[in-house]
Amino acid sequence: MTKYIPRSFSRLKNQIDGPEAAALAFILMGILIAVGGYIILYGWGSFQIIVGDFYANIAAELISIAITVLIIERLNRRRSENEEKKALILQMASPENAFAIEAVRQLGQRGWLSDQSLNDAYLRRANLSDAKLSGADMRGCNLFASNLSSATLSNTNLSNANMSNANLSYANLSGSNLSNANLSRADLGYADLRYADLRDVILNAASYNSYTRWPTGFNPKEFGPMLNFVDGTKNEPAS
Repeated sequence: MTKYIPRSFSRLKNQIDGPEAAALAFILMGILIAVGGYIILYGWGSFQIIVGDFYANIAAELISIAITVLIIERLNRRRSENEEKKALILQMASPENAFAIEAVRQLGQRGWLSDQSLNDAYLRRANLSDAKLSGADMRGCNLFASNLSSATLSNTNLSNANMSNANLSYANLSGSNLSNANLSRADLGYADLRYADLRDVILNAASYNSYTRWPTGFNPKEFGPMLNFVDGTKNEPAS
C-alpha cells in the first residue's frame, strides 16, 4: 500500500515514529472528530447540543493526550541527551588519547563544545594531545596535569580553568581567554599564546622557552622566578 501513499505523506511517515507518531494520530483523530461533530451538530436538529458537546469533549481529550505524549517524549529525549553528554565528557577525560579524541569529535558534532556543556568539567590528567578544541567554552575546567601538547585551543575560553602541571607544549592558544586561569608549573615550551588574554593568570613555576610566543607587550621576564626559562630541553622545530 505504501506505493499509493503520496510522496510528501510518505516522507513524513518515514520521519515520524514511536510516540510522535502516536501523538500525531491522536491529533488527527481529534480534528476529525471535532469536524464530524460540527457536521452532526448542524445536521441533527434537536440533538445538536448533546451530540456537539460529546464530540467536542472527545476531540479535546484526544488533543490533550497528544500534547501530553509529545511533552513526555521531549523530556525523555532531553534526559537521553544529557546522559549521552555526560558519558562523552567522562570519555574526554580518559588517559587513552584515541578514546579522548573521539569524545571531542562527537561533542563537537553535537555542538556541545561551545554551548557551556564543558563549563567546570572534571578533566584531570586527560590525554588531549592533538585535540581540536578551537572555540570551545571550557570555563572553570579542571585540567590538572592534563596532556594538551599540540592541542588546538585557539579562541578557546579557558578563564578560571585549572591547568596547573598541564603539558601545553606546542599547543596553539592564540586568541584564547586565559584570564584567572591557573597555569602554575605548566609546560609552555613552543606554545603559541599570541593575542591571548592573560589577565590575572597564575604562572608560578611555569616553564617556557625561546620559541614560546607571547601576546604583544607581554614580557615573561617581568614575572621573574614565577616563569622558568628552559631552553634546549626539547628538539627544536624544523626550520
